[in-house]
Amino acid sequence: MIIPYHEDLLQKSIPINYFDNLSSRFEYVNNELLTSGLHYPDVPCNDVVITKPKNEVKYLNYNTCRIPLPLLYLFDEEGNGLKQTVQSHRGRQAIGHSMTYDPSIKMIDLRQKILRRLEILYMLALEDDSLIAKCKKKKCDICYKTFFSNYTCLEPQPNIFWVGQILHCIQDSYSRVHTIRRPPQATQRGGEPPTNPESTTNTGPFSNKEIDIPSFKLVKMIGDLVESYQLHGVSLNTKEDIVTFLIKNITDPELQKIIQKNPNDIGHIFRLTLFFKNQKKRILALYGNDKTTLPSEKNKNSHKSSNVKYPYLQSFRYIGHQKKCGRSFHMSYDTKKKNSTFEPFILENCREVLKMFKQHLLAGRDKLLTGKIEEMISYVANNVFPIEEGYQDNPSVEECPSNDCGCRVGGKKIRSKKRKQYRKRYVSKRHSNRKT
Repeated sequence: MIIPYHEDLLQKSIPINYFDNLSSRFEYVNNELLTSGLHYPDVPCNDVVITKPKNEVKYLNYNTCRIPLPLLYLFDEEGNGLKQTVQSHRGRQAIGHSMTYDPSIKMIDLRQKILRRLEILYMLALEDDSLIAKCKKKKCDICYKTFFSNYTCLEPQPNIFWVGQILHCIQDSYSRVHTIRRPPQATQRGGEPPTNPESTTNTGPFSNKEIDIPSFKLVKMIGDLVESYQLHGVSLNTKEDIVTFLIKNITDPELQKIIQKNPNDIGHIFRLTLFFKNQKKRILALYGNDKTTLPSEKNKNSHKSSNVKYPYLQSFRYIGHQKKCGRSFHMSYDTKKKNSTFEPFILENCREVLKMFKQHLLAGRDKLLTGKIEEMISYVANNVFPIEEGYQDNPSVEECPSNDCGCRVGGKKIRSKKRKQYRKRYVSKRHSNRKT
């Protein structure tokens, strides 16, 4: 969804006086950080650093790009594959937008990746251990320093920035160019027809960016390396350290050149990958280092909404489909006026998550952190991401007989519709000119 619509949905869903009794008690719980988190998946511009001596990843700031110029990178993902914005939308971070990055992944597996990401974000929202601040006194416990400033690492505390990212993911999940859902009132007046009623089987292979595009291949290799490598004792505090480490472990000459030419972008990708590796270990430790006890795994088979008219997920969208639909495709069908059918569900979901977060903050230690995460994930699994019965093992991209299925919304081919609209305006204009 475009940023103004994300903001509009937030304003409609956040309770009046929501921050009463919160902002005065929690430094990182305010409307500014919530809005930054909401914008972040679309226009990330933050600075991430690695501290000594444990290679902990901290956020120097929670910035988003004020002017969304980085979105221009999306028009040339092959040439800008290492940019934050491109990886956020086109790479593995696409799950933050409720989209798939790999058509071969099953529906249930992609949905589980989204739930695992959301449980980490909610853990951070309740106890953010990535906080760091400039030293205000000459003497402080320094964990990171630059040429100009010294920084101290803060104790974990609530940070609503991460809730903003959760809301972004929820809102995007109802966009008709991010997912395909069963229409809630398909047979009633005002309802939409099935998105692709003729869907049967796919007729052609999908391109695999992580094989075909060197920058995406490199990002995957960095991810695999970070996941498998024990980084204790390895110096990674500067971008030069990171480049040296990667050159040593990635021997492909073409990829080595990319690393050397793009140290800033590579450094950020590496640090962000390490950040989520550390957070995966942290949340797993919370649940006794047993993956089966994670809230996402407990809710793997939760596919039943209490709302009998709920628009169940049938497929996620794949950005590779949308290249041939025209540059304006995504934005044209990602706006407020095109999503009135699903907006009531968006607002209800966002209200419930915001309400739950406030209750969990005010409950303090009366309720365990693990219980709070479980409650939120259980709600999201059943009320945002339940999958239509029989679709769980389907590919995460819809299968259909025609090559233009990615360009269809509401069962109609968008480009044909646009041509008709253009033809209608053209004929009307010619008719008017004849009269004059």
